[in-house]
Amino acid sequence: MPDILLELDANTDFGEALLGHKAATTDELLACYAGLLAHGTEIDAKGVAAMIPMRISAIVDADFSVIADGVSR
Repeated sequence: MPDILLELDANTDFGEALLGHKAATTDELLACYAGLLAHGTEIDAKGVAAMIPMRISAIVDADFSVIADGVSR
Protein backbone atom coordinates (compact mmCIF):
# COMPACT_ATOMS: atom_id res chain seq x y z
CA MET A 1 0.00 0.00 0.00
CA PRO A 2 2.76 2.56 0.68
CA ASP A 3 3.99 2.26 -2.90
CA ILE A 4 0.49 2.94 -4.24
CA LEU A 5 0.09 6.02 -2.00
CA LEU A 6 3.47 7.40 -3.05
CA GLU A 7 2.73 6.83 -6.73
CA LEU A 8 -0.67 8.46 -6.37
CA ASP A 9 0.89 11.47 -4.69
CA ALA A 10 3.60 11.75 -7.34
CA ASN A 11 0.85 12.14 -9.93
CA THR A 12 -1.47 14.42 -7.95
CA ASP A 13 0.52 16.29 -5.25
CA PHE A 14 -2.51 15.79 -3.00
CA GLY A 15 -0.23 15.34 0.02
CA GLU A 16 1.12 18.84 -0.50
CA ALA A 17 -2.44 20.20 -0.51
CA LEU A 18 -3.24 18.30 2.70
CA LEU A 19 -0.05 19.31 4.50
CA GLY A 20 0.10 22.87 3.20
CA HIS A 21 3.70 22.25 2.10
CA LYS A 22 5.75 19.67 0.25
CA ALA A 23 6.49 16.71 2.55
CA ALA A 24 10.05 16.79 3.85
CA THR A 25 10.28 13.00 4.09
CA THR A 26 8.54 9.92 2.81
CA ASP A 27 7.46 9.16 6.38
CA GLU A 28 5.80 12.56 6.65
CA LEU A 29 3.88 11.97 3.43
CA LEU A 30 2.84 8.44 4.40
CA ALA A 31 1.80 9.67 7.85
CA CYS A 32 -0.40 12.28 6.20
CA TYR A 33 -2.13 9.63 4.10
CA ALA A 34 -2.30 7.27 7.08
CA GLY A 35 -4.11 9.93 9.09
CA LEU A 36 -6.52 10.58 6.25
CA LEU A 37 -7.15 6.85 5.81
CA ALA A 38 -7.69 6.33 9.53
CA HIS A 39 -10.02 9.30 9.85
CA GLY A 40 -12.07 8.34 6.80
CA THR A 41 -12.44 4.70 7.74
CA GLU A 42 -12.43 4.82 11.56
CA ILE A 43 -9.42 2.51 11.62
CA ASP A 44 -7.19 3.11 14.64
CA ALA A 45 -3.46 3.82 14.51
CA LYS A 46 -2.61 0.16 15.07
CA GLY A 47 -4.72 -0.89 12.07
CA VAL A 48 -3.19 1.75 9.82
CA ALA A 49 0.30 0.79 10.97
CA ALA A 50 -0.42 -2.77 9.88
CA MET A 51 -1.23 -1.51 6.37
CA ILE A 52 1.49 1.13 6.13
CA PRO A 53 4.64 -0.19 7.79
CA MET A 54 6.31 2.69 9.58
CA ARG A 55 6.84 3.81 13.14
CA ILE A 56 3.39 4.04 14.76
CA SER A 57 4.53 7.11 16.68
CA ALA A 58 5.26 8.86 13.38
CA ILE A 59 1.70 8.21 12.23
CA VAL A 60 0.11 9.43 15.44
CA ASP A 61 2.37 12.43 16.00
CA ALA A 62 2.50 13.68 12.44
CA ASP A 63 -1.05 13.76 11.23
CA PHE A 64 -3.83 12.16 13.24
CA SER A 65 -4.52 15.35 15.20
CA VAL A 66 -4.13 17.59 12.14
CA ILE A 67 -6.60 15.59 10.05
CA ALA A 68 -9.02 15.00 12.92
CA ASP A 69 -9.15 18.69 13.81
CA GLY A 70 -9.49 19.76 10.18
CA VAL A 71 -6.55 22.11 10.61
CA SER A 72 -3.94 22.53 7.91
CA ARG A 73 -0.34 23.37 8.68
